[in-house]
Amino acid sequence: MTTFDIPFPTLPSPCVLALGTFDGVHIGHAAVISRAVDESKKRGVVSAVWCFATVPRAFFGGDVAPICTPDEKAHRICALGIDVLIMPPVTADLLSMTPRDFVDSLVASLSPFHVVCGFNYTFGAHASGNTDTLRALLDERGISLTVVEPVTRGGIPVSSTLIRQLIESGDTKSAGELLGHDA
Repeated sequence: MTTFDIPFPTLPSPCVLALGTFDGVHIGHAAVISRAVDESKKRGVVSAVWCFATVPRAFFGGDVAPICTPDEKAHRICALGIDVLIMPPVTADLLSMTPRDFVDSLVASLSPFHVVCGFNYTFGAHASGNTDTLRALLDERGISLTVVEPVTRGGIPVSSTLIRQLIESGDTKSAGELLGHDA
């Protein structure tokens, strides 16, 4: 796997791109990333993930405990078969980009042929873009989008917030299962 810590490296060929925060790389995140890998194999292009190295909310001083370190995150993403990982640090410049500017930058540097994200993906300044915004911006450029529905356990969507709650309450066994660790 090739890794970049700059936000918009130039890739030599088109890709299928997975977008998300992927904090902890739980089973819901794995579903998004695995879908990107599958789509890239079908299309004969490389697979790529774009995510921040840390949780963006923590940048603003929010009390958001990381589920894993950036190195652990990279390792977990690599284990899912991704070819390219773009994992820049959180910066004020990146967080202030409009959804359109963010998509323009991704398209110019990464040449995505197809994009995959989770059902609750947000992006752009103040999380002003969502999956509908992303679909519209990609449609303008002739790029297709797959939105992966939530992975649930007991009818509850798996999320980083749920995993943090389980860890805080001492239920590390359930948290580990949602992170995809063997029981």
